[in-house]
Amino acid sequence: MNPDKPISTLSEDKFQRYEFAKRIAGIVGTPKIAESLVVGLYGKWGEGKTSVLNFIRQELPKETVVVNFNPWLFTSQTELLNAFFQEMAGALGAAKKSIREKIGTAMADYGAAIGSVTKFMGMPLDSVQRSGEVLKNISLASAKTRVDKLIVQANTNIVVFIDDIDRLDVQEIQYIFKLVKLVGDFPRTCYILSFDDEIVATALSEKYRSTQENGGYKYLEKIIQVPLKLPKATQTALRQYTLELLDNIIFKTGIVWDQAEAAAIDKKIEEIFLPIVDNARLLGRYANALSFSLPLLKGEVDTTDLILLEGIKVFFPKFYDFIRENPDIFTDRTLIFGGVADEQAQKTEKNKNIIQQITVYSEKQQKTILALVKYLFPQLSSERISYPRLSGQKKEKTMNLSHPRYFDRYFTYCVLQDDISDILLKNIFSNIANQSVEYATDTVKDLFDNYGVDNVLFKLLDWTDALEDKAIQQFAIAITLNSISLSAKATFLLRSQLQIASIIVSRWLRSLPDNEKEEALFIVLERSDNFDFTIGLWSDVLWSSHDGYYNPPPEDQDLRAKKALVSHFLKLCDSQPFFDILNELHLRFLLRIAHDIGRVPGSIQTIIETGLKNIEGFALRFLKLYSCTVMSAGNKGKQTFKTQIYAEDFEDLNKVFKPEILNNYLLAEFGMHPLPFTPTQLSDRQPASDAEIVSSFQWHLTQLKTNAYS
Repeated sequence: MNPDKPISTLSEDKFQRYEFAKRIAGIVGTPKIAESLVVGLYGKWGEGKTSVLNFIRQELPKETVVVNFNPWLFTSQTELLNAFFQEMAGALGAAKKSIREKIGTAMADYGAAIGSVTKFMGMPLDSVQRSGEVLKNISLASAKTRVDKLIVQANTNIVVFIDDIDRLDVQEIQYIFKLVKLVGDFPRTCYILSFDDEIVATALSEKYRSTQENGGYKYLEKIIQVPLKLPKATQTALRQYTLELLDNIIFKTGIVWDQAEAAAIDKKIEEIFLPIVDNARLLGRYANALSFSLPLLKGEVDTTDLILLEGIKVFFPKFYDFIRENPDIFTDRTLIFGGVADEQAQKTEKNKNIIQQITVYSEKQQKTILALVKYLFPQLSSERISYPRLSGQKKEKTMNLSHPRYFDRYFTYCVLQDDISDILLKNIFSNIANQSVEYATDTVKDLFDNYGVDNVLFKLLDWTDALEDKAIQQFAIAITLNSISLSAKATFLLRSQLQIASIIVSRWLRSLPDNEKEEALFIVLERSDNFDFTIGLWSDVLWSSHDGYYNPPPEDQDLRAKKALVSHFLKLCDSQPFFDILNELHLRFLLRIAHDIGRVPGSIQTIIETGLKNIEGFALRFLKLYSCTVMSAGNKGKQTFKTQIYAEDFEDLNKVFKPEILNNYLLAEFGMHPLPFTPTQLSDRQPASDAEIVSSFQWHLTQLKTNAYS
């Protein structure tokens, strides 16, 4: 952590201010100043005024008497005067032991005289008491003269440092200025007053604005003889200081970056934060925020996003709170499998909320915030908002701040109880390649048991690019062997656990080199006990390209896979009911595969005919394989229902089984009632009755008989 303590040596000077301080020390250390000198060191909060005071102390001649006076420790004018004279007497007495007792007495008498004969700072003062008898008849002038002579006799310069004057209220500020200009106007004495001149002048203006324009600054001109502005820290110096702090934190945290990543984050900090930072104290607070958060979230979030978010927390705390409290605005639903991107109207509304929040900041700060929003939340980019551009392009990583499953981590600084640690997964991935299939299978089962199947599957979706080639086959087999326990019921965005598991494994297998992909696929398929999983996996691996579009595989691969699938299906038909082997989608898909390799008519058709003759309801259920299935996630929740049979559905059925024969088995229950209009006129927004499904089928059948179908 950065302790935010002022520095005091030349070796610590990061902003080239030591020579400036050395020059001040040369002036105030000049011997035999006849009257007091008041130097004003002006600078804003956190710019380094106290550090410059320390530099000045380092460069003062050894014989200089240094008084460090802290006025904000005292609550009344009496305490202030008493403490000041005690500090002066103590410092002079310590430096010049020969006059220690005399200077102590003289200072006390002077303080008593002030309290006895005058009003200090517009208010009556109680007499400053001292040990021993106070000379009642002493005059203020003679008491002052006595102090002056003793200071000259000491033959040394006195430098009084008074820091943080801008912390005082307006009345206390006046006390200090009157003290140094009127009461403390001693020979060979220099006062160095450190404060933010804007704050002090504004405070004084409240009292003097009725008498003169810029009354606060006019008052300062009467008090400060040498006004000095703290030298501005250059952007180069601030940049170097920031990068040193960041590099030190990264090193201590153990984060490993390649050269390109390190250069990229350095560039972003330089572009985003440095233009709005003008003091080292803010940078120190930023470093402390990172020192706290990076070790807690190392390996669990995107490091670059965290570094930038912590900057928002330090430099724009209100906007940080707005982000934290509004995940609906800032998370990207498309990063969740199957999520739907915002429409333009939704983007516009979200950006409108953001613009409203940043109006409290300056124009330069607003540009900085918008640049951060564009980088951290790219899904919010809109043609209607002019977002500043940053160098480089944001990489799509799963641990981004905009990811709905990672957003909360950035604000809770931990992996929540129902979440899965990314570090845990990394360790599993790196270890599993060298373990047996049984070990990998048990590991996946443990993950399912400990974290829940849905949590694990969706986490693995985020990590489909994380496995090395040698680990892919092991993990793919492990998922496959656990697929028998997965649900085929749609649970999330109309996809089932089984479908998601198939997609995960297929993505892994598709990432393999072409010469390894086919064999790895068949090894996995041979281990599968879940035929639905097998069908989905075959389709995804051989027919899906990396961009999500379907591309036909080489004919030899395709034929080999199809034959294996149909042979496996026929074996299962010997022991299982026809409709229990696969879900409807995959069963229809398998029947089409069988047609493609010439197995229909034949074994498949025999199985269908046997079912029609012996199993009640088989005809209607077989027909419904080819009716349109609608999946809806509307206001009434998730719904799945059947509607009419379209032309392409009828054509698929016709390739697998003769529709005339199927209709013969339907006539007994439904009769012959073809629709009087095309099936496309039936609504697909509500379920069709069994009779309507049969009627739409019979409409197509009549079209077939009249040669409307080729």
